[in-house]
Amino acid sequence: MSDDLRRLLADASRAASPYVRPPGHEAARRTLRRRRVTRVSGLAVVLALALVLGTNLIPQSTSPVPPLLPTPSTGPTADPSASPSWPAPTPTGTPSPVPTPSPGAGASPSPGALPSGTPRPTGQPVANPSPSASPSPSPSPSPPPPACVDLVVPQITNATTPAPATMTFSIAPADLDRLCEGWQIHVSWAAYRTYDAETQMYTSGGDFVLTAASPTRTGRLWSEYGCTGDRYFSFGSLPTLPDTFPRGEHLDLPSWAPGRTTGVFLRHYLVPQPGC
Repeated sequence: MSDDLRRLLADASRAASPYVRPPGHEAARRTLRRRRVTRVSGLAVVLALALVLGTNLIPQSTSPVPPLLPTPSTGPTADPSASPSWPAPTPTGTPSPVPTPSPGAGASPSPGALPSGTPRPTGQPVANPSPSASPSPSPSPSPPPPACVDLVVPQITNATTPAPATMTFSIAPADLDRLCEGWQIHVSWAAYRTYDAETQMYTSGGDFVLTAASPTRTGRLWSEYGCTGDRYFSFGSLPTLPDTFPRGEHLDLPSWAPGRTTGVFLRHYLVPQPGC
């Protein structure tokens, strides 16, 4: 039994030896070569995929590239049929002098002309003002309408007529157009007569308002007993007037001022009749 066991073990060892023994140098080289090929193949596949993805993801311009055109020259066009006039050949190494046009030869050059043989720069516009291209003048704005006023001086009729009489105040048509909307003009008046050799006495007076509905009003002068005196008018409000004041003098009425009165004062002096 021991011999059979040894034999069996020996056969098994011989059968397993190819699988148990380490590979030789040739097997190791084949393994390294196979791994290198695998790595290179994988890297090539990755690069190919990256190239395909990059080509599909990067947006490409669909507009065609405009063709390159030559820059137009604004200078004079040379006739191709005319034979060019070249300067006389000069020795090698000696620069050819540039001809200078003579001021007296032919017509005088224009201020903007370039010397012969000097190329005109391309791409720059040539100034050529045209009278038809001048901008038309813009219409001047119309002036604003004049501002309205709140007060005008009415016209006075029969102010110097001896009493008894009537006295009329009216607004002229031209002044009606100047007045602001809703205007009102307060008119006050007072008349004095010669009372005795030393005194003038208040005899009559009144006030009323001129409006757009009634631009004319009339007041009555009562009898002054044949002896005339002074009359005072205010387009606004008259101040408190005295009953009497000395003969030959006149009331010292204040002049018009904003906040103190709304109008102007006028005076009419009537010469006393003989015997007054």
